[in-house]
Amino acid sequence: MKNINIANQDIGISEPCFIVAEIGINHNGDVQLAKKMIDAAVDVGANSVKFQNYRTNDFVLDRSLTHKYVSQGKSVVESQYEMFKRCELSPRDLQELKEYCDSAQIIFHSTPTSETGIDDLVKIGTSLLKNGSDYLTNLPLIQSMGKTNLPTVLSTGMATVAEIDEAVRTFRETGNEQLILLHCTSSYPTPTEEVNLRRIPTLAQVFGCLVGFSDHTAGNTAAIGAVVLGACWIEKHFTLDKNLPGPDHSFSANPKEFKALVSS
Repeated sequence: MKNINIANQDIGISEPCFIVAEIGINHNGDVQLAKKMIDAAVDVGANSVKFQNYRTNDFVLDRSLTHKYVSQGKSVVESQYEMFKRCELSPRDLQELKEYCDSAQIIFHSTPTSETGIDDLVKIGTSLLKNGSDYLTNLPLIQSMGKTNLPTVLSTGMATVAEIDEAVRTFRETGNEQLILLHCTSSYPTPTEEVNLRRIPTLAQVFGCLVGFSDHTAGNTAAIGAVVLGACWIEKHFTLDKNLPGPDHSFSANPKEFKALVSS
């Protein structure tokens, strides 16, 4: 499997593991908080930070749907639509955060949910794309990612092997071979018995591409095991403080934990 070069960094099984601090929606819709998180990610040694430039209307059609999560030690139930809407990033926000990452010398990337979202990222000069597990079966979106000729990361949580095969074929039919698959269990946090790290060498063998691990477990053991089994890319949710309000902070790694991950 050939290495992939992203912003002058080689990604491959013989290279140091590429580590992503997934900020996701942990900025809580606050660009200034996002910038503080970028600074912290640099300090702990992450290679990249990842955001989500989704549009809530792309995936929440029923506004009566609710989401239950733990925030600040309490169980919270709220509207899915309202939760995601308040954390949306505008194209102007993306531009500002991309420029801030450039000045901080850390790689910026993001997960779009539409072709418009892909275009927004291409316009600001993103060096790679990421497709979330929930969009693995959105083949037109994957095709559009392939057509950009940018390195692309496809996360495979919830997917069958047949669904992964269809996504990989769709991507490669564009002529783009710069593909990384992420093994992922879409459970937050992921119980130890559901991690199934042996899927990593299987994905590499079956699809002949670089493989990484999107880690939703507590602690660093699973990520270390993933690298031992051939993962060249580790992504883990990142927060400044587990006690900040919001759905993902409680199971995200804080700076001390993330620094230990990088060191490990």
